[in-house]
Amino acid sequence: FDPYALVHRWGRWYTAGYCHLRGALRLLRLDRIRELRVLDDSFVPPADFDARAFLAAELQPEPTIKARVRFGPEAAGFVRDTSIGWSEIEPQPDGSLLATLPASDLVFAASMLISFGPAVTILEPEELKRLVAEWARALLERYPEQAKSVQGEMT
Repeated sequence: FDPYALVHRWGRWYTAGYCHLRGALRLLRLDRIRELRVLDDSFVPPADFDARAFLAAELQPEPTIKARVRFGPEAAGFVRDTSIGWSEIEPQPDGSLLATLPASDLVFAASMLISFGPAVTILEPEELKRLVAEWARALLERYPEQAKSVQGEMT
């Protein structure tokens, strides 16, 4: 496989290039590559290879989830500066941001958004709110002593 381009899309890394086994251009998800061997051979991508056009044609699946969220002012700079895949970012007068995250499924959306901790509030969809709440409950149950100490600090 001769990798011509690297792209991050829908929370996953892909490489586009020429597959010698298939004799054609292919798009490979990096986390699915089981074995990698760097060869001494070199290659030059074809002059007519258009990475943008190839990726636009290959990365067609439409996200099934559109998470609408609010980020507090403390996270606004980070959100603006990252390319996680926000389809919309709307600055608010109080310094917060409203954002939309297209995602392939609820688990991916929840994983991305929970990483922001209390800096993010999920506005919709409801099933995403429920999943994040279930995960939060499960974490509290996993760490009961720490949960008691945090609850004591909050009162």
